[in-house]
Parts: sequence; C-alpha cells; structure tokens
Amino acid sequence: MNYTFSENGVVVEQLTDQGMHLEFGNRDLERSVVCLLGIVGTLGTVLFLQLAITDPGARRFAFVLAIAVAVPCLIACFACYRSSAIRNARMPSKSNERLPHNHVGGVGAAVIFLLAGFVFVSAYAGQKLNGAIVIPEWMGIAVVVAFATVFAWVFLFSRVLELGGVRGVRRLMERAAAPLVPFGYFFSAIDSWLVFVVAPAVGATLRGDIVRYAVFFTHIVVGCIFAWHATAPLGLIGAMWAFIAVISVARRWSWIETDRNRLIQDPDMKPDLLRIGLHDDLRDEAISGLLLLVLILPIAMRQFQLFDFGYPVFQVETGAIDRLDAWVGFFGVELLKALPFLDWADIYSAEAETRIHTSAPLSMHVLLVARAIIDLVFIGAILQALAISVSLSKNRRDFLKRRAGVDALDPRIEARELARLSFRKNGEWRFREEIKQYTHYSPSRLIRLKVKTKKGSRLQVAVAEIIRRSGLDITPPAELLPQVTASKRIDPAEIRAILDEIDELRQYDLDYLAIARRQLNWKSGVEAERKRLVQMIVSKVDVSPQRERELSEVLVGKDADSLANIRVLVVQSLARNAQANPQNLTPLSHAFHYDRAKVVRNTVAAQMRARKLRA
Repeated sequence: MNYTFSENGVVVEQLTDQGMHLEFGNRDLERSVVCLLGIVGTLGTVLFLQLAITDPGARRFAFVLAIAVAVPCLIACFACYRSSAIRNARMPSKSNERLPHNHVGGVGAAVIFLLAGFVFVSAYAGQKLNGAIVIPEWMGIAVVVAFATVFAWVFLFSRVLELGGVRGVRRLMERAAAPLVPFGYFFSAIDSWLVFVVAPAVGATLRGDIVRYAVFFTHIVVGCIFAWHATAPLGLIGAMWAFIAVISVARRWSWIETDRNRLIQDPDMKPDLLRIGLHDDLRDEAISGLLLLVLILPIAMRQFQLFDFGYPVFQVETGAIDRLDAWVGFFGVELLKALPFLDWADIYSAEAETRIHTSAPLSMHVLLVARAIIDLVFIGAILQALAISVSLSKNRRDFLKRRAGVDALDPRIEARELARLSFRKNGEWRFREEIKQYTHYSPSRLIRLKVKTKKGSRLQVAVAEIIRRSGLDITPPAELLPQVTASKRIDPAEIRAILDEIDELRQYDLDYLAIARRQLNWKSGVEAERKRLVQMIVSKVDVSPQRERELSEVLVGKDADSLANIRVLVVQSLARNAQANPQNLTPLSHAFHYDRAKVVRNTVAAQMRARKLRA
C-alpha cells in the first residue's frame, strides 16, 4: 500500500484506482446506512426503555436489549465518520502517526495533570479532615501572590516572551515536560475523536438547523432517559453519553472559532491548513448543550444514590429519590452557593433547604467533580460566547465606520444584517437609509452572496441594490466557479446557482469549467452538478483541439472522472468528433482496453463500430 502526504502533514492512504472507485461510489449508500443505523438505534433504545418503565419485572432484560441495539449502531456510526475524517485528512490513518494539527505538548499535559491532581488532593484532604479543616494565614498570602503572578503573566505574556531569559526558561520547561509528550498525544487523540467522530455522529455536521438540533438533542434526551430509568450503575452509561455528546459539540465549536481567529490573522491562509473550516457555526448548539449539563449531572448523581455501596451516599428525604425536581433543585442550590468570585453563601452563612443533602464523603466527591465540570467547561464556554458577541459587535461597528481593512461583515452576521436592509411595502421593494453605508462592501463577497442566495429573497435584493449603488463590475460567474469548487466543503446549491448564471449569460469559458471539473472530481454529494458541468463542456463549448484535449483528460489519465456515466458521455462526444479530430482515437482506444467500468468499454466498442472507427 502506498502513502502520500497532504498539505497539513497527515498521511493519507493512496488507494488503487479501482479501490477509489468502489469507495467513493458507495458513499451515498454508506450515509444512508449510517442514518438508518442511527434511527434503529435510537428507536430501539427508546422502545426497550419504555418496556423497562411499564414492566419492572423485565427491566434488566430490557436494558440489556437496549445496550445490544445501541452499541453496534454507535460502533458503525463511529467507524463511518472515522473513515470520513481520514479521507478528508483530519485524522491519521494509522495509530502511530502524528495528528494533522497542533497537538497538546508536554507542558499542556502537565497543566492537565496539575488540575486533575488539585481536584484529587482537594477531595482527599476534604475527606480526611472533614469538619476539622483549618486554613492558616500564610496559605491565604500564598494564594494572593499566586493570583497576582498569574494575572501579571497573562497581561504581560507577549512582552515577557521577548525577553531572552524567559525564552531559556520556556525551553527548559519544555525539556522538563518532554516525558509527558506521549500523554499530550493521548489527550489530542481524544480531542480529535470528539471533534471528528463523536460530534458528526450526534449531528454537528448536518446542514439543516432543525435537523441538526433534533438529532443533537435526541441523543441527549435518550441518554438522560436511559440514565434515569436504568439500574445503577448502568445508568451512568446514558449520562456519560449525553455528557460526551455535549462536550464533543462544544469542542468542535471551539476548534471552529480557533480556525476563524487564524484566518483573521492570516486572510491568505490556504483553506486546507484549517483544521475544520468556517462553514458551521455551532455556538447556539454548544451553549444549549452546556446548559443541559445542569440536568445531566444531577441525573448522574442519582445513580450513585441508587447503587448499593453499603451506605446511603446522599441524605434523601422519603419519596424524593425519584423526583427529578429534587435532584435539579439540590444541584442548583449548590451551584448558587458556589458562585465564582461571589461566595455569598459563606459570607452570610446561608443554609440550603432542599430534600437532598450531602452526607457520606463520596457524595462530597461527586459534588466536587460536578462543580469542577461546571466551572471549567460551562463558564469557559460562556466567556467564549461573550467574547464572540463582543467581537461581532466590534466588527459591525468598525465596518460602518469604514475602519481600514474592514470591508465586510463577519459571515456569522452577514446574511442577517444585509437582509434587514430591504423590505417590501405596497408590493414594491424599499431600502433602509443605512444601505448607503454598505457601498464599500467587499466586491468578492457581494458576488458570492448574489450567486448563492435565493432569487427574490430579501438578502438577494439587498445585495443587488448594494452592487448597483456601488457601480461594481460583476465578476463573470465562470471565473467565480473555481473559487467555489476549491472550497473544502462544497455547497451543491451554490454550484447550481453559478451554473444557472453561466447558462443565463451564455459565458462558457473552457479554462474555468475545466478547473472546476478537476476540483470537483472524486467529491461526493455533487454528482448531478459534476455531470451538468461536463455536459456544458460537451454541448456548449465550441469544438476545438483544446476542448477535445480536455475531454480526453476527463476520460483517461490522472484527472479522469470517477463517475462512469460522465465518462460514457465523454466517449460519445469524442467518438462523434473523431473523424475531424483523429487524436480522439487514442483516449478511446485506451478506455476500450483499460477503463475499470464495463459500461464505458462497451460504449467505446459500440461507438467505434457504429461510426466505423479504427484505433
């Protein structure tokens, strides 16, 4: 087996021509099977859980069946999305290869271990000294000094790094943490699986907002139902799955925002160097999922109470153990008592009045871990969301003030802000006064928006009006086509819109059409657009030696099209013009002897017999 290196450094398997044809030709079937497995797994799990609820005697049997249905479906989905991530150079094809993105180094692994160690030591000390903990004054001074040092380091980080001595210290730290580098790779591998395997499996890459939300929240709800009704500790599996689903979407959103920041810093960066790209905006899904942690974590706590440790973990009033509101209320009160930077409960000696209380040391450990999760994950995501909101507001303000280098709105608010500039009144389109503030909008962005938006929509009308007022010379759609097909994630609707524009203007530029055809080759989901593109070359571009050479490349060679029906179309065109262009016989002869598809070979034979051609 041969291997090649992609631009971002990952090793990608180089399959044989026949293997690639089989793999890419079956991708639609693969997606259909994955969707079917997801539906079967979800419905099967829900039905078996319902059986467990209605028939307590069959509860254990029902849970075994639910796991037996859900686990194979999840394994199949994971395998599918993992192979997709490898094909798209997002994950290495072998376990011993480097990840194709910046990984967690030894210092990062050390920080993770320090945080975990701090939680562990705090829990251990709390258990041993419960009720007799005395914090000396010197420890308070040490904490203040530590906080001051950390904040000074953060604010002066960029300047401090310029000092020669600090560089030496940094190198020394990296060398000292070198033994932890394998652990950093391990953490990076987990992160990559969350982003490229788990997140797509729970719907993060689906295009439709409604479908994406439905699939994502279905996973969370089914996991919570399983956790609530399952026999302890099996219910922790459901809670863990719901938690992993939330974290995976939050991590994918974080990666997307990192890519966005990198692209802002380097606008000329190649799209292939981005880890994910900017096509998805998962902010709403991530924040909504993280909000549900306040429901998932109490349900998981209940599992510890249900399991027989030989003693009750929590102190629960009679009848409260099966009340969801009691567990959520208990956890909410504990969060309220531990508000970050505002420990008012300790200052004012507030007492919790709930039906559930901590009693055994294990209950305190569970609560400590739950609080740590909320503090580290949820609050961090909230702060990131606030930073994004501030950034979007600043972007809009800088654009309207025509600050240097800001000639377009952020893509996350672009469509909404431009669409609000137009409205209908008495059957006619009207425009708001502020539309004149948009005449300096980026021409390339306006052209892309004009092509990809739905005709007659508010956004399309507003974009057309801005173009008119700006007096822009519109880029020919054929020239725009290769820019769209070069994207990492292809939008078939956008390609169709550009092809419609090309047909409407009758501007069939062979060079641009050929580039777009090569860029779309082997890409799934755009088969109809690929065929229409080649049909354009065959029927709309004038016959010339250059066109015949391009069609020959569609039939044979390293850029030959992966779809047999497209090659059949080209065979018919080359054979039709073979009398006037004898050079067409060479690719026809090659296809007759070596093409992998029998239908292509038969078509060549039939065309050569019918037209009495000889190679």
